[in-house]
Amino acid sequence: MTTHHRWVLLRRGLAIAAIILVVAGDRIALSQQSEPIQNDAALEGKEIIPFVDEGENGSIVMGGFRLSIGDHILSGRDAVVWVRTTTQGNVEKHAFIVYVEGDVQINEPGGITRDKAALVVLQNVGRFTTKGTPTTRDDVKKTPIYLRAAEAREKSSAREAALGRNADVDRTPPPLLRDEQAPPRARLRDQGKPQAPSPATGDQAATQRPAPPRRPAAPGGAATTKPATGLSEMPKQPVHFYAEKITSALMKDNRRMTVARGSVYIAQGNPDADAFLEMQSNAAVIISRIYGPEGPPQKAAVHPGSPKVSPTAREGIEGVYLEGDVTISRGNRYMRSETAYYDFTSDRALIPNVVFRTIQEQRNIPVFVRADEMKMLSSREMLFKDARVSTSDFFTPTYHMGARRVYMLDTTPYDEKGQALSEQRFLTKMEDYTFSVRGVPLLYWPRLQTEMERGNTALRRVNIGNDSQFGLGLETQWHLFRMLGLIEPEGVEAMFNFNIYQKELTVGVDWEYDRPTFSGYGMAYGSFTSNLEQDFGTENKNIEAESARGRLLNRHKQSLPDGWMAQVELDWISDRNYRLAEFPDDFYAGKDSETLLYAIKQRDNWALTALLQARINKFQTQTESFPDVSFYMLGQPLAENRLTYFSESHAGVKRWQPDDDLVGVEGSDVMARGDTRHEINLPLRLGQLNAVPFLMTRMTGWSDAPEGGENFRPMLEGGAKLSTQIWSIDRDVRSRFWDVNGLKHIITPELVAWGNTTGGVEPNDLFPMEPGVETGISDVSGVSFGVHQLWQTKRGGNRTTPPATVDWMRLSVMATAFFTDTPQQPGDGRFFMYRPENSIGRDNISADYTWYISDSTTFMADVNYDTESGELSRSGISLAVQRDPRLKYFVGLRTIEALDSAAATVGATYKLSDKYTASIFEQYDFGQSENSITGFTITRKMERWYVAFNILYTAREKDLTVMMTLYPEGIPEFKLSTGRLSPLNSSNKN
Repeated sequence: MTTHHRWVLLRRGLAIAAIILVVAGDRIALSQQSEPIQNDAALEGKEIIPFVDEGENGSIVMGGFRLSIGDHILSGRDAVVWVRTTTQGNVEKHAFIVYVEGDVQINEPGGITRDKAALVVLQNVGRFTTKGTPTTRDDVKKTPIYLRAAEAREKSSAREAALGRNADVDRTPPPLLRDEQAPPRARLRDQGKPQAPSPATGDQAATQRPAPPRRPAAPGGAATTKPATGLSEMPKQPVHFYAEKITSALMKDNRRMTVARGSVYIAQGNPDADAFLEMQSNAAVIISRIYGPEGPPQKAAVHPGSPKVSPTAREGIEGVYLEGDVTISRGNRYMRSETAYYDFTSDRALIPNVVFRTIQEQRNIPVFVRADEMKMLSSREMLFKDARVSTSDFFTPTYHMGARRVYMLDTTPYDEKGQALSEQRFLTKMEDYTFSVRGVPLLYWPRLQTEMERGNTALRRVNIGNDSQFGLGLETQWHLFRMLGLIEPEGVEAMFNFNIYQKELTVGVDWEYDRPTFSGYGMAYGSFTSNLEQDFGTENKNIEAESARGRLLNRHKQSLPDGWMAQVELDWISDRNYRLAEFPDDFYAGKDSETLLYAIKQRDNWALTALLQARINKFQTQTESFPDVSFYMLGQPLAENRLTYFSESHAGVKRWQPDDDLVGVEGSDVMARGDTRHEINLPLRLGQLNAVPFLMTRMTGWSDAPEGGENFRPMLEGGAKLSTQIWSIDRDVRSRFWDVNGLKHIITPELVAWGNTTGGVEPNDLFPMEPGVETGISDVSGVSFGVHQLWQTKRGGNRTTPPATVDWMRLSVMATAFFTDTPQQPGDGRFFMYRPENSIGRDNISADYTWYISDSTTFMADVNYDTESGELSRSGISLAVQRDPRLKYFVGLRTIEALDSAAATVGATYKLSDKYTASIFEQYDFGQSENSITGFTITRKMERWYVAFNILYTAREKDLTVMMTLYPEGIPEFKLSTGRLSPLNSSNKN
């Protein structure tokens, strides 16, 4: 490089520097909960290391820590947990002392508390379970996190003693510590060491502002956890650089200009931290400032050829201009350009013609931003002009999201070393947003705002195609808050749907929410049709749709004080066919449509419920309650555990309302109903035989009854249950082919005999208001004998991990004979051990068999033989196989005699190559001699894209669908498709 070129580079760096705007700890909170929580406790984490500490059991949880007790949830990165367990009768009580650090969040019914580290005391009455990978270590108590936890606990106990309190967790706790009381983690870690100032660059000492004072504790002692100024900047760190050739000159106002050439490398921070900053280029101009002895504590490196400065002087790098194959990276953020300027005093930068790359960690896909200009406004903020966002490595991607301006804010929390405390997250705002395929813009929206870890577009799904009933049309689904340019509230998700076809227009919103004290979901839809006739099977054809129809649904659960839980449901549907036409998955597999208010309080072995329910859809058959109160008690010991008592009681005002269009069916008047059931068991041990004689009495009364029906039903039932267990172990049984290493065989025979009477009152004499009370109870007596068998073996294991005991086979065979003549029962006979009076009274022999051939292969079979008719009333056989990564398949046959159905099902997915995958699904009903469902899909993987070709035929709707679907890698919910979705989907509306 000539002297002329060197000064051109220097002047360019100074010019760019002139137009850049330069803008010249931890705590541990203690939270205690005095009253035990009446709920089970569950501990989760990636790695769980157990230890014993002075008689207390404990665990170190590394990664993904979460402790949940009912509505109380404590989560963070890592934790140390001490557990003290006491037993009161048959009830276990657990006291937890938890030290947790790293993005700590405490969810309680009263709100959410966040912190970097916390010491929390919790108690529960109930079970305690753990989930995670167990690991053993000999030096558990020497690990840094255990030492920090032990010291935090010791300081808390010392503080309690100083205040004259006993730190025992069973006593009333002190108020939450204020910030100034909580010792920082750094002091815990470096206790006893000299406290020297932390190193910083010259720009830090010159421009770093003093830390703002912490907020005082909130009323009641709750410390404020959010910084007063919002999201904090990444921690400042020293700056170092290297180059093959270095030439520098002192300028005015104690500044130095250094020209670096050849393999220029600049780094800031800890190389092991996520906030580590690296820069590389062919050449650079480095701007630094020389201070006096009282200046910045970071001393600059002295390079050959540099002018000498005073030995007591200190020097800090303020900015750098980079040129030639420039790359800048911080964590998984990567920027590339030909030129760039970076200001270390304010973490601002200007980068023209930039390619920005990061990783969308939740989906493990890259995100590229190509822009004409990028400005770094701070260490966390980036602004792109004329940007193109995609997941493609290529300069011209198959698809991309374009925007005139893209603003990105890194909302990832970092610790004092620059280590990320969670997966990387970006808040993204786009102006003049477009979605383009092959450079052709298809969609436009003026403004979008979203969290990048959930995707980078408001559009979630697009279907374009033709439907046999609706005609040609378009279906779209959008993230509602992103579409409106708003941030989704925490725990809330909403989707906007806009579907337009030749014969129908549908607009709707789906929403879900999950907060610490309440949760729920719902929808609001409206449809407008024109000359639309729909078919719902062979018996419901050419049904004219209403011109305007809709549905409003919301289901809400709320935690209430004193252990109550409330559930509120509203489900209004305009007509009887709208749910089936627009929401077939919900119609076939979802919860019943109900409008109600339900409350329950459950404690130990009893529960109290109250139900208020009304029918608002006149085409439904439902029971109304005004209200109905119920009480349940399960397994209450009596007479010093010699007897076990069960009870169930209902009292309320009811009304049975049939479908208004049913001819000749009358509903009931508003009536009073009372029902009470009581059962006493006498568990006995007769040698190797377990015997449980039982006696049950039940009385039910109604103030209204069908014509010729009954107003009172007495019931008496008695019987006995006998069982035993026989087992053997044969360690010599081994087979490499069947993966069997020893066998344990457990045989459990059982016999039940019972008899009851209902005084001649049958379900036909009553209004069919509620299953288990009015319906399903008959004068039925009988005997049932069964044998349950289980074979277990050992599988897996290595040099360090012992093999695990797993189930190999299960076989249950039961025969039931009913002695009383009962009305003809539909379907196959069933015996219910827990409620013999609810059994379906047809003599039968049934069997269930499962063979776990391997971890990826399972064979299943079941059969029910009706001895009264001499026919197989129900049977099934199936084989499920998963041969990763290429093949998965399922083969099965199901027969139901009452429906004259024998349906064979075959489904398989096969990976033909790295690019092609084929799937088939076939179901043929031999009993009806019809092809129920046929489906075929072939998927082609392209560069960051998948293309699928689908054929689907359903006999129920007599509908043939042929469609092509495109969706990007890592975002399967974003689909461009021809045709409507299959109605045979599962439902989450339960």
